[in-house]
Amino acid sequence: AGLGGIVRSAPAVPHAEAVSRQVAANALLLLDAGGPGSELTVPGKLFEYLAARRPILARASPTWQAAYRRAETRRRLQHLRGT
Repeated sequence: AGLGGIVRSAPAVPHAEAVSRQVAANALLLLDAGGPGSELTVPGKLFEYLAARRPILARASPTWQAAYRRAETRRRLQHLRGT
């Protein structure tokens, strides 16, 4: 069993390369560390992932979910307005 044939881990790369890999990925994984106060923060990585326009698999706090819904609503409204 396991995810070895599905999930691939890579060493650290420069930011521009990481963004290129995000855009090329089939899906992106975002995990909430779950420590004290984590429900009060939204990681910048969430916004990078939204910009990559790839499916996001996330273990997310309610704060992240609310930020995602707001960003997705803005994106859809911009699309409808043609901007």
